[in-house]
Amino acid sequence: MKDDFIKRHNMHLAILRLLEFPEYFPVWKDQPPRAFGVMVSGLRPAVDALGLLLSQPHAAEDQDCGQAELEVTACEIGQTLAFWLESQGRAVDAARIDFPLIHWQSLHDAQLIAKARLLRRMLILAISTDGDRLMDYDLTADDAITLADGILDFETATLTGQLRSLYREVSEILTGLDRLVLRYRRTKAGRCFADAWQAARKTTVEDLRGGAEEVVLPVCYLA
Repeated sequence: MKDDFIKRHNMHLAILRLLEFPEYFPVWKDQPPRAFGVMVSGLRPAVDALGLLLSQPHAAEDQDCGQAELEVTACEIGQTLAFWLESQGRAVDAARIDFPLIHWQSLHDAQLIAKARLLRRMLILAISTDGDRLMDYDLTADDAITLADGILDFETATLTGQLRSLYREVSEILTGLDRLVLRYRRTKAGRCFADAWQAARKTTVEDLRGGAEEVVLPVCYLA
């Protein structure tokens, strides 16, 4: 999946390079339809944000969402650990992780990750000091590993969701620019720009094998 995202992102970068070509820049920069320039100003930050997100190590991996699994796991481990903490006279610590499932389900993504990490830290600390007694409550290092895996799966799914959202945003901008670029065909330079734009936009994912490093000039600029 990540390779497909990267190939599509390379096409976006090729479009940005085309816009900066000295032959094309004067055609559209501060020229009617000015809505084209306004949309271009929003394109680069969106493409840059995509590139930053793609650089994350677990972005766009094929993973199940795992949100429901993390919520259930955190609830079960949290309530068991909280029960043990209460038996040790540590009610204040227990209150930090003792939540019903509906509470875990109500948390926003960042809150769920933060509380699951807190639970894992508290579990690891408890095992390091009272591991034998916690075994009576069926809490072991395996539970800490399960929490870590659940957190990672959910973080991966969150990154993938953000990627898809950003790709939709870039796609919507490019679709609007596809319509507006036709208005530049009223001059020779504008026609060359529109032809180059449409050629770049027709480049398929399968054609982007080398990263789309080159943008080919139309014949009118090669003469």
